[in-house]
Amino acid sequence: MDEQLRQALERAAAAEKDKRPAPRPRKAKAWWAELAAGREAEVARNWRGTLQWIADGKASRDAAVAAFLDTFGDAAVIEQTEPFRRKKTIMLIEAELAAALRAGGVSPHLLDAYRLYVRRQSGGSSDGEQLLALRREMARLEARKTSSIEKRDRATVAAEKAQTELDALLRQKNAEIEAVGDASGWFGRLSGEARKALDEIDEKFKAQEVRLKLMVAETISAAEMADGEQLIATEELRGLRTKLAALEHRQKTDRRVWFEPLGMERGQGDPLALAEVPAGRFWMGTADTGDKRTADEVPLRRVELSRGFHMATVPVTQAMFTAVMGYNPARHVDPLNPVERVDWYDAVRFCNALSALCGRKAAYHIGPGDPPTVRWRRDADGYRLPTEAEWERAARGNGAFEFAGSDDPERVAWYRRTSGNQTHPVGRKSPNDLGLFDLSGNVFEWCWDGYDADIYRTSEPYDPCGPDDAEARSVRGGSAAHGEHAIRVTARSSVRASATDVFLGFRVVRNL
Repeated sequence: MDEQLRQALERAAAAEKDKRPAPRPRKAKAWWAELAAGREAEVARNWRGTLQWIADGKASRDAAVAAFLDTFGDAAVIEQTEPFRRKKTIMLIEAELAAALRAGGVSPHLLDAYRLYVRRQSGGSSDGEQLLALRREMARLEARKTSSIEKRDRATVAAEKAQTELDALLRQKNAEIEAVGDASGWFGRLSGEARKALDEIDEKFKAQEVRLKLMVAETISAAEMADGEQLIATEELRGLRTKLAALEHRQKTDRRVWFEPLGMERGQGDPLALAEVPAGRFWMGTADTGDKRTADEVPLRRVELSRGFHMATVPVTQAMFTAVMGYNPARHVDPLNPVERVDWYDAVRFCNALSALCGRKAAYHIGPGDPPTVRWRRDADGYRLPTEAEWERAARGNGAFEFAGSDDPERVAWYRRTSGNQTHPVGRKSPNDLGLFDLSGNVFEWCWDGYDADIYRTSEPYDPCGPDDAEARSVRGGSAAHGEHAIRVTARSSVRASATDVFLGFRVVRNL
């Protein structure tokens, strides 16, 4: 067995040591014997070794298959396999994984993520990354266009002002020349004194006249240049809009890439498990006494949510994010781990994209600019980020635990003491009484609200929400890199909306 794979399997076994051994799997299919030549023989040998690890109970089937794909399968199948055999090899491995899925040994997320990865690596769609790059370039060009228009307008105003001053100066000069002429008699011969007076007038106005004429010329030139920049940016934007429309059309019509990884048809059901969080009143914040509270968690107050909502039972996984957006930004790469290294704007774009796939009305209007303006359509039935109040209501459940589902953090959270300073597959710890996993630890989760340290003292108790346009956004739940204090259900934190972190992800909700 390949040494790199052996080490990966040992790590998977260590992570799974507290779980029951997986049932003995069926033997590998005879088609692996067909992979007898060159690199493909090595693929078969390593796959058989992986199956043996599963059969011996050293690691769960899911963990062992994930280790195989991460360390050996992808490179061998996609990069090393001869092109004319590549498609057949991919189909065979997919068939094997699908059979394991039917037997209950491989999670749907793992299979879906692998399928999508295979398609992209073998020349399939990477439209998500292209769309992201196009939108960023368009935002940059929009900003450049706006800047050019403002520069042109400023230059035009400056040119008009300089021209007005020049005209006034010339009128004054001509008036003084007229006065000298009238005193000396224009039709007679000018005296030496008159000529001297005219020379003095010319000298008096010469410097100002030259300065204003140069200013007029420069400002007119600046206005023309800015107008040219604006026209160039407009033309480039027109080309990018054409490319963007083509990519969006391709995404909408390419059912394989968009819908097969989600296991659903457009507008039919939810592609992720949801739990209902009912409306009603609950206590939000921390009591005024106690050494664990922080200043932004007080006072303890009675809050009422006027309507219930559905919340995803787990944070958005890398498999789900990849299936919807077409790329995976995560550092701790594993399809079952929470997606991370996404900023707040990436999270709201994902919400809108998932809503479109499911035939729902987008919850957000995302405007132009960098960063864009985002407005929440509160009546929309699409996916969105929870408010801070909704997040805390869901995390508290129907109990009064310090962490989401327990007073013992090791039962419900991946945090500093249990995580090894890395994220873990979602849903492996105990849920709270609403059936929600990982609300404490694993990754911080973006909320909709702009962060306000004093909001508990100033906001209304009904459907409270932070400012919509704040630069810093609230994040909740703590992460795998934090201690017990940060993973409490009442702990508050904030992050700049455009910032990313290897321990920062999100989960979605939608209105009932």
